Amino acid sequence: MSACIDAVFVSPPRIFAVENDAKEIDHREAIIDEEMLNAVLSGAKLRSSLSALATVFVECSVPDWDGYGAKPANVSSLAYAFKFLKHLPPEFPEPDISVDPDGEIALEWHQSPRSVFSVSVSPLGELTYAGLYSGLFGRRNKTHGVETPVADAIPVSILEDIQRVYR
Repeated sequence: MSACIDAVFVSPPRIFAVENDAKEIDHREAIIDEEMLNAVLSGAKLRSSLSALATVFVECSVPDWDGYGAKPANVSSLAYAFKFLKHLPPEFPEPDISVDPDGEIALEWHQSPRSVFSVSVSPLGELTYAGLYSGLFGRRNKTHGVETPVADAIPVSILEDIQRVYR
């Protein structure tokens, strides 16, 4: 009988250990599933943005595409905008994409009429930007400027300005 009693007292710690291991495995699987979902979604976001970029470029690739004398979308601006979108962090919202009348590609993030940020991508890769943000007590905060051509990363100041739209 003593062997049966020992078995009863020995078994629960082993079961507890197995349950803890199983919980840890389940937790790790959940993290991996979430990471995979985020990777798929970020890839989907990038594909969606690049598809929108291509569509807008084609629609605006002829002179006077707006009926008011607009220049055709610039191929060099397209290439730099493509680079910009590829470097946009996956957690950032997709921008609205359009073409300015001068042929530059425009990217815009907006939360409301008083919380908006836009970037125009020049044929040389320069990023001309402007932002309007709702401030405390109805005051408006503004920003604008020009950053150097897109290289291997988006300038931190522009990333911060995009994030300000959604605060």
